[in-house]
Amino acid sequence: MSQMQRQYLRLEDITEKTRLTQGDVWEAVEQETLPLCASIAASRLGAYAQDGKTIMAIFDYQGMVQLEASVAKAFALSLEPKTCQRMTILQPEWVNQWQTVSAAFPKVTQAGFAYQNQPISPPLHAFLASGKMIASLTQSSLIGQAGETMNAIFSQLSGTLSDSVAEKQKAFAEKYPAKDEERLSIQAITITPTHLRVAVSDLVAVFGEQVLMMAEHGTSQAKGASVRFHVANQPVLTHPIAQIAYRVLESNPKAKANKIWNLIRREVNQSGAQRVFDTDAIIDEMTLDHVTWFGRSDADNTMQYDSFRMNILPKVRRALNGQ
Repeated sequence: MSQMQRQYLRLEDITEKTRLTQGDVWEAVEQETLPLCASIAASRLGAYAQDGKTIMAIFDYQGMVQLEASVAKAFALSLEPKTCQRMTILQPEWVNQWQTVSAAFPKVTQAGFAYQNQPISPPLHAFLASGKMIASLTQSSLIGQAGETMNAIFSQLSGTLSDSVAEKQKAFAEKYPAKDEERLSIQAITITPTHLRVAVSDLVAVFGEQVLMMAEHGTSQAKGASVRFHVANQPVLTHPIAQIAYRVLESNPKAKANKIWNLIRREVNQSGAQRVFDTDAIIDEMTLDHVTWFGRSDADNTMQYDSFRMNILPKVRRALNGQ
């Protein structure tokens, strides 16, 4: 197993390699107690100075980053791709092509942020970085290029133009000479759910070392079987969606209706992941408004969120409390 694999886990590996569920992890991320990381490969990122405002170098990077809390929380609410303007580089040993701004972009004269050109050594520890640096022509360069094009056209028509028009064009060309200057801006990088990772050290810091001791406490499959047996012995919970909600409430007893719904929905919509709540994989589709699942004879059944909240969930809570 590589060093990266030992230090970071994919979300789909959580239930296999720890005593946690993905629901436990996402709840901690949403509460901003557990950082969320991502594996990226990007070029021409910007390295911030300690002030978090000034770009001190440009570099390429392939390795792990820690996402800002706002981006991590957004992933906890929806597993859609997110854009990221700033991130923390966690593995500086994987930094390449470290160079000054002027070395990377020799034509740059302007930027939408502060930057320095003094050569410095790459950091040895984690540091803050921006998204990808993009260079584009400055406004004066664009005007100058337009003037140069107009000059070429007027030169071909010089015999048909009046002196006043020719003089105005000459004055314009002198005022806006052709330039080749560029302006720097920051382009956000896109993070998809497949990029997401959780640092093992962060899991231990938040949940304790015992979450990694699978052999002592049994496998996730055994836990799932135990839960299914327990639910099967709850006579009031014959509804399949109620049984799934029961599994969520066992690990999150104080969770509200929308939280329970979103935990199940996130699990269902995560392609290829082992289902911890919907252990029999009966749910076919789940949105913010409704859930569709397979019933007897593979018949499709649909339930609206309001029905889940007002009818199903109260029964589940009573069953959980032994009422």
